[in-house]
Amino acid sequence: MKDKYFLDIGSGSGLHSLAARNLGANVLSFDYDTDSVNCTIYLKNKYYPNDDASWIVKQASVLEKKFMDTLPQFDYVYSWGVLHHTGNMYTSISYSMEKVKPNGFFYIALYRKTIFDNFWKWFKKYYTRSGKRTQHFFQNIWAIKIRLAFFVKRKDFNKMIKEYHTERGMNFFNDIHDWLGGYPYEAITPAECRLFFEKNNFKLIKQNIVKEGVSKSFSSGCDEYLFQKIT
Repeated sequence: MKDKYFLDIGSGSGLHSLAARNLGANVLSFDYDTDSVNCTIYLKNKYYPNDDASWIVKQASVLEKKFMDTLPQFDYVYSWGVLHHTGNMYTSISYSMEKVKPNGFFYIALYRKTIFDNFWKWFKKYYTRSGKRTQHFFQNIWAIKIRLAFFVKRKDFNKMIKEYHTERGMNFFNDIHDWLGGYPYEAITPAECRLFFEKNNFKLIKQNIVKEGVSKSFSSGCDEYLFQKIT
């Protein structure tokens, strides 16, 4: 990735941008959320304090067409678990596709469509508009559900909690809050995703698909795809 150009759409904590910069890429990170932008800037200033030209951080929305049109094309476009939260998933994917150079790569992770999608759209909207007390109540309910699942499968729940930060980069309840409050919410099947990309001159290089049966499960997970732009 040395000397390549890397676009991180929805940079979040900035860890993925940092990883790309560590590999020698020229990085442009942007996010709509102020806290995420500040976190990315914090990592940049900590590890690359005098690297203004090779790592640029901006605050913007992928749905801002005027902003997207100001960006050049990149060798790598990266968006992990972001575009399904924009409120207009297909448009945000389309705008992102335009930023990929010919023969460049687009790495994307999107929620798998399930039979409970309509429920989650309703619940997540309700959750985000609720007070902290209500949110804490549902977080505890979700934690009990996970604990029961571990009990049935005879897995060590307490060990999972202790190792959670190392495995996920956040504590257990923050991750629950992230799932329950992830609104707007959209999802897509692997077949739908592949067809949409193929119609826009991309070919699938690799995919990491969540376990079979998730389409009928109560919650969801992210399918990961690596596409290459065909010239």
